[in-house]
Amino acid sequence: MTSATAILRRAATFEKLRADADAEQQRLARLLKAHQDTASDARRKLEQLQVYRAEYLERMRALEAQPGRWGEVRGMRAFLLRLDEAIRAQEAEVDRTRAAVDQATGAWTQARQRVMAFDQLSERQREELRALAVQEGRRELQEWSALAATGDGSLSRPAPL
Repeated sequence: MTSATAILRRAATFEKLRADADAEQQRLARLLKAHQDTASDARRKLEQLQVYRAEYLERMRALEAQPGRWGEVRGMRAFLLRLDEAIRAQEAEVDRTRAAVDQATGAWTQARQRVMAFDQLSERQREELRALAVQEGRRELQEWSALAATGDGSLSRPAPL
């Protein structure tokens, strides 16, 4: 097997591996986007709960200032406690989705780096092929020069490429 054939086979192998790595990187990019969307929804829900709690707290304070509304105030306090529980649960969900985004980001970054590594390997193979072609050209030129120096006129010039 010639050196050029070996280089071409390696280049073909690297291209196949790069295509596989690129497909994986794209799959991980879609997964990352899904995690980012989920995290964004979780943050938005948390913000809504916090706004809702602030509104209810303001209403409860207004009722506390009115005499004889203690029954309603007590009901609002109980509701605010449930809202606080919901907010804590949503904060945990935000943390969980943030961790999922971080993990997906790391996986996507690694996959992207693999694609870039295969790109570099493929470029090296192309450079080796170019260098081999230059060497072959020089070798042929030296052969023609040697033939011309010996005075053999039967081969006055090389065949066109």
